[in-house]
Amino acid sequence: MKTLILGIEGMRCNNCKKNVENAVNSIPGVSGTVSLEEKNCKIETDGDVDLQSIKSEIESLGFDVVSVKEG
Repeated sequence: MKTLILGIEGMRCNNCKKNVENAVNSIPGVSGTVSLEEKNCKIETDGDVDLQSIKSEIESLGFDVVSVKEG
């Protein structure tokens, strides 16, 4: 299991949180939890998932991925 923490700008409400979580969790092999307070999404992957595909999914919703840290 690999853990990543993505910093995300533009999330302002629980609906934003839900949309990002639904998008991330729709990717096979990915599980994500959003924190509005910390403006991030903690993601666990099986290691075979491309980070760019995760970022693209989030950015397609209109949010910006501004940082990526391994957690």
